[in-house]
Amino acid sequence: MTERKTTTAETKPRIKLYENARDRRAIEELADLYAIFKATEHLEVSYARDAISKEAYTDACSELITQFKTVEPTLKQTPHANATAFLEYYNATTECTRAMRRLLQDGVPATVVHQDHSVSNNSQAVVVAETVST
Repeated sequence: MTERKTTTAETKPRIKLYENARDRRAIEELADLYAIFKATEHLEVSYARDAISKEAYTDACSELITQFKTVEPTLKQTPHANATAFLEYYNATTECTRAMRRLLQDGVPATVVHQDHSVSNNSQAVVVAETVST
């Protein structure tokens, strides 16, 4: 007779996270928000360690800021009053300090905050050229 191994999933009961589609969507949006904070935190650490180019950092950070601004209003449909309350509830404020500053306080990439002109911006160069030429 062969012995059957039981996995952890077989021995523990499944926990339902949601009862309906609306609850499922709310949980997915909270997961997206958490993922944005974690990705921003990793991006900020990479930039601080000079492990990513300024151009790549600026592009990725701008995209994450845009995603955050898109997802943030969905917090109104959850028990969390705002993004800070959300992070505090899940004990993530100490894990995402750089992301909190970037997304909640500054709202722009560090290259913009520190006026890093090495990142090319053609539209800005055109405006400067037109201003100087008149």
